[in-house]
Amino acid sequence: MTPIALVFVLLAALLHATWNYLAKKSRDKLAFLWLFIIAAMIIYFVPFVYWLRSHHIPTDGWIYIFATGLIHAFYFWFLGAAYERGDLSTVYPIARGTAPVLVPFLAAGWLREFPSLLGACGIGLVALGIYTINLPDFSWGGIWQAWRAMRHGPVRLSFSTGVMTTLYTVVDKRGVQFVNPFIYIYLMFVLSVLFLTPWMLLRKRKELRREWLTNKRTIGLVGVMCLGTYLLILSAMATPSKVSYIAAGREASILFSALFGILLLKELRGRQKIVGAIVIVFGLVCIALAK
Repeated sequence: MTPIALVFVLLAALLHATWNYLAKKSRDKLAFLWLFIIAAMIIYFVPFVYWLRSHHIPTDGWIYIFATGLIHAFYFWFLGAAYERGDLSTVYPIARGTAPVLVPFLAAGWLREFPSLLGACGIGLVALGIYTINLPDFSWGGIWQAWRAMRHGPVRLSFSTGVMTTLYTVVDKRGVQFVNPFIYIYLMFVLSVLFLTPWMLLRKRKELRREWLTNKRTIGLVGVMCLGTYLLILSAMATPSKVSYIAAGREASILFSALFGILLLKELRGRQKIVGAIVIVFGLVCIALAK
């Protein structure tokens, strides 16, 4: 990876972990997520119109835009619910690590594509890291307690978030072949907001008003970060660096999120979560570099 690409990738990872940290700190997580998507739509509206004028969207492109918008609506809903109930240092690594584990299984079942030995080792490391994060302590009793903890609400919601990530990853890989990536992600945000709006207006009116009055500056900042993160990754991909290295480097965000949760939010079981996050990162690097 070139030095400039490494800078872009690590900065993107830091920004991604940072906006998740800010979402976790908010009063109502789903209200915060919905509002920052609207903020991003407003902030990036002019570039969107500029690009849209010179890029036609075919019918197939609209199908994928609709699909990813719907999936992302569920993604944001699960993510908000997970942060309402669970720690940042638990939710983020599981949500982020689930997709790279599930995609090879989907590929094996549907496409008859099977992971290499390195890829299989990476999947095992991610699973081990997720389990380690849920350990109450490093003991035999802790191992059994972690199994029970895996069935609790925050972990299930984190896995559900990861499943949505898996689905939109598959959809988006195909969708950006028909639509300019910037236009694609912008319209994804538009549709996500539209799908979530009935729920937000019926169930979250007071929370929306309160969240905006409390965190409007942070909401605007995250609105810049969310699309800015993606643009940094696109910039890294424009360099001669290998895409697999860029994908692996992005997973540094898992370690950043664990550190934010433990050091800034004072979340418990710091040793287990740091060890688990490191194991997940190593596993994802193996998956990214596998052939």
